[in-house]
Parts: sequence; C-alpha cells; structure tokens
Amino acid sequence: GPKEKASSMRLFSALLKNRLSLLNFERNLNFFTRWYRYLVQVLPAVVIGPQYFAGKVPLGAISQTFYSFNHVLNDLSVVVNEFTGPNGLSAFSAQVERLNQLKDGIEAAEADVEGGGIEMTAPSSDGSLLISNLQVRVPGSDRVLLQDLSWTIRPGQFSLVVGLSGIGKSSLMRTVAGLWRAGSGQITCPPPAETLFLSQKPYLTLGSLRDNVLYPSADRSDVTDD
Repeated sequence: GPKEKASSMRLFSALLKNRLSLLNFERNLNFFTRWYRYLVQVLPAVVIGPQYFAGKVPLGAISQTFYSFNHVLNDLSVVVNEFTGPNGLSAFSAQVERLNQLKDGIEAAEADVEGGGIEMTAPSSDGSLLISNLQVRVPGSDRVLLQDLSWTIRPGQFSLVVGLSGIGKSSLMRTVAGLWRAGSGQITCPPPAETLFLSQKPYLTLGSLRDNVLYPSADRSDVTDD
C-alpha cells in the first residue's frame, strides 16, 4: 500500500545516503593513505640530491637510491591494487553490476505490473469491491489460476474465500491489491485509504502505535491521542 511504499522509500533513501557517505569517507581515506605512493618517486632525489652536490656521495649512489625506493614500493603495486584489491576497480565494477541487475529486476517487475491485461479502474465512489470477468494467470507463464470470476462486495457485506491450498486464494488477493496484472478482466476497489490487506502472519507496519492503529490512513489530524 501507499504507507508501505513510503516507509520503503524512506528506508531506501537512508540506505543510499549511508552508502554515499561511506563512499566519500573511503575516497578521502584513500587520498590520504596513497599520496605517499607518488611522493616516493621524488623523495629519493630530495634525500640524496644535496649530498651528491656536496660531494659526499658518488653519482652511482643516486641510481642505487632510486632503485632501493622503487624496489620496496614496486611501481606496479598501484595498478595491481586498483584492479585486484578488495576495494579496487574490479570490486567496484562487480558492485555496479549487481546494482544494475537490481535496477533491471525492479524495472521488469514494474513493467509486468503496468503492462498486465487486468484493468484497475478508479476507486469506487461507494466503497464497493467490483470484479468483472476476471482471469488470473501466474506472471511469466500461461498457467491460469482463476477464470471468469465476477464478484461484488458492497459496504457492510462479508465474504469468506475458502478452498484447497494452491487454487488461487492468495493470488486473488494479490490481484485485487494490484500486485499481479497477468490475465484479463476489470477490478474496481475502494479508495486505498479505506483498504487494508492483512497478511497471513501477524504484521505491524513501521512506525508508532498510533500509526498502526490508524493504518492505512497516512494522516488523521482529527483523531487525538486521547
């Protein structure tokens, strides 16, 4: 529902903000810890240069100093670490690929919902649930769960859906909620603020006790805590 979506977006925004903060911290840390890799390329000349011009060391000492520094540091370590280290480009590329796969999965799920054959019409004005010529299929397959279902529930009426496991009771609820669109037919639901789908297991929404008591209403300023 809208409240779950808002809560999920709030949590995802916090997760994204935390990840960006972590990336910024790692970037600054890498700048601080890796600057020496480039500094040591000129450090041998700074150390041995004054001694050479003062005549204290021969010319060969300069090359030996450079060789010693480069041998310890290993010029190729920067490239190797960047591509094979735990925080290198290869790991970063893998993370980007996983995020891209997640993005493709979300877009595919949204396209499946938006492109389904079941029509979800505008909310009914009197709060009725109207189902007309409904056919429900399993998303991504041709398996038909429900066929030619027409059903009307008026305000104040009660209905109980019973049957063997696997005949499509939960699938019907998913379809009425708009989660499944594979099939055909038309569904007219009450307004979202007046509709509550209970899970098969005990469930509390994220938020305060007041939010759970007033659910699915997002804001009821006319109801006091008293």
